[in-house]
Formats: sequence, structure tokens, C-alpha cells
Amino acid sequence: MSYRAAVIVACIALTGCGQAVSNASSTATPIATTSSSTTSPPPTTVADPTTSTTTTSVTIPIVGEPSQSPADAERDGVVPALAALPTSIRVDPGSATITDEGLWVLSRPQPETMDLATGCGLGDPNGLYGRDIICVAEYGEVLLMDATGERILRAYPLPGLPPSLLVVTDDAIFCGRWGDGALPDSMLCRIDRTTLDWTVRVFPWYIDSGFTETPEGHIPDNWTIGDPIDASYFEHMEMTEAGLTVEGWGGKRLVDPNSLELREPTE
Repeated sequence: MSYRAAVIVACIALTGCGQAVSNASSTATPIATTSSSTTSPPPTTVADPTTSTTTTSVTIPIVGEPSQSPADAERDGVVPALAALPTSIRVDPGSATITDEGLWVLSRPQPETMDLATGCGLGDPNGLYGRDIICVAEYGEVLLMDATGERILRAYPLPGLPPSLLVVTDDAIFCGRWGDGALPDSMLCRIDRTTLDWTVRVFPWYIDSGFTETPEGHIPDNWTIGDPIDASYFEHMEMTEAGLTVEGWGGKRLVDPNSLELREPTE
């Protein structure tokens, strides 16, 4: 079982993953937390095993308008519970670049989203991973926002594949991810700057992948799951004279700008 499956199964076992937020308003959402009834001991001492715990109810205020309307979320394939969150909670920006279309941002959920989830799940625990529920700890997306960075114009969700690489060309936005120990799969994406349509190619790691054999969730039609790889090529991505190029400890590869397949450099 991969990391993703283990996390989702574990949090479903705890009373149901994901507290879906249906209306991001100024009302406060009660969250059950566990707190110790005694003061925690200093790190150099051993906690008393008889220390009791009590469950208390705290409130996490959700203030602001939803980051996306239900119609826009459905168009973009975003989990409704995430779209219902205000931008200030949903968006924790990483790399960003401004173009004529707006501000392109690589984003992950703010840490506060963990307070709105059971385990790490946000959404419908009875639905499909990626379509109805996400693990906020492993979620990422590419966002096209207005120039102020306050409004989401389009969202490109990448559950289990939070992007870390961003390259802009005259006709496309390219994103990528270098798999790591927790989320081992790598990924490339291409967003057409005119149509705003996009494609994704996943490069599953040869072990512990969430995308080999039977995929563990919803795989959109515009995603291609490639053959497993056992070397990393995605630590860096740049546009060179030879074309879009990725490089890692596995070596350097050219990227087909349309299919996102890798090929050996000619030099």
C-alpha cells in the first residue's frame, strides 16, 4: 500500500476523513481536538503513562468568500470542500510569475487547512480520492489568479503531486514535480496559454507509487500515466536552445513540448 492509500485509509478509520466545508462564511466550524489535562513534561523527562486526556471543542473561524464558485470548481476538477475555503486559507504560494493572462502560482494549502480535516482528508470520505476528497498534506495546484493575487481565475489540481517547478514559454506554462521519499512520483504538466487547457504526464516511481497497477483514485482524462522510472530527472527544469530540458541525478532529458514524454538529448 502506498503512502497515499495508507493515509486515506487511516484517517477514514478515525470517524471519517474530511470535514467538507459547504459555505465559507464568517461562521465558526467546531473541530474536535485532543488536549492533555496536565502540563506536558519537559523533553528530558518521561511522561506519566497514567496522564488522562480529554476531548474539547474549539472553533476554527472561516472568514471570507469561497475561493471558487461551485461551477468553477466543477469546471476545474477541484474538490468542492477546497473550493469553499477562502483564498487566504486555501492558497500558500510558492513560485509565481506574471503574464498577460494573470498571475501564475504554484500553491499548496495553508497549514490551517489541517484544522479543518480529520487526519488529512478534506472532502467526502465516501468519494474518490482526487475528485471528492484530498489529503491536504500532499495536495498542490497551479493557479491562474488575477494580477492582485486575490482572485482565482482557473485552478489546475494536482493531488498527490504538488508541483515545485515552473517554466513559462510564449505559448505554454510548464510545471513539474520531483518525487521525494514521502510522495515518490514525479510529474510534468503543460497549460496552453491561449485555451487554458492542460495535460499531465505522471512518471511513477518503481516502488510505493500511487499510480502503478490499479490507480487509487480518480485519474482525469487529460492525465497520462507513464511507465515506472527508477531514476530522477526532475530536480531542475529550464528552456534551453535544444528545447524544454529537465535534469536530475538520473541525467538530463529533453521534454516533448506536447506529449511531455522524455527523450535522450542529441548532444
